[in-house]
Amino acid sequence: MAATYDLATNIGKVRLRICDTDIALALFSDAEISEFLIASRNNVPLAAAEAYETLARDRARLARVVQSGTYKTEKHAIADLLKLADALRKGALPIGAETGILVSSDQEMLEEYRPTWRGIFDPPVVE
Repeated sequence: MAATYDLATNIGKVRLRICDTDIALALFSDAEISEFLIASRNNVPLAAAEAYETLARDRARLARVVQSGTYKTEKHAIADLLKLADALRKGALPIGAETGILVSSDQEMLEEYRPTWRGIFDPPVVE
């Protein structure tokens, strides 16, 4: 299982967000983090959220997290990981935002907004 930690790469940025920075005890390989990045279209916070959710579902990896942390039960660890994943998802840009693609709700909003053009001496519109 090859694991690297380089903040100049998106893999390193995901590792930083999920606190998987000790390469000797890495929870995920570079290939696994690459898959999270592919699934999230290179959106680092969304990839980190995927990693947290995977940790919450994978009992073997979760056991390593619980043993190295201060959690008393897996139940608390799962709840905390899912909260972290949710927070990352809420803080992430929508998929496509970084590439300039409009999501459907933005398109509908833009369709409703049609400014009327006025001359430079017309009074400003106050709404």
